[in-house]
Amino acid sequence: MAPRERIVEAMKAEGAPISADRHSDVNFTYGLLHAAPLFTSVGRRALGGAFCDPTRIAPPSRPSLPVAEDLNQRLISMHAYTDVRQECLGQVADAMRKVMTRLDGLAE
Repeated sequence: MAPRERIVEAMKAEGAPISADRHSDVNFTYGLLHAAPLFTSVGRRALGGAFCDPTRIAPPSRPSLPVAEDLNQRLISMHAYTDVRQECLGQVADAMRKVMTRLDGLAE
């Protein structure tokens, strides 16, 4: 399979306004949301109420979400176009189709 960077590069070369996913991999020092300090280091016992599970004494640890982490490395994105000519959308779709049909050639 071709790496995401090569696919994005090829689509840009064909004129498709694509980028590596800009939402899931934002670096807030910890990366994905499930790795945020709120979920990995904040002692929920101190918060009490619905945030506290008295049966769990161990401090929170970073959960392992291998499917979500793998998917994050495969996502690409483009802006949501709400007012655009049909011809422009057709050109973008053609560029994407052209790249996707030659994925084997993009593999490293």
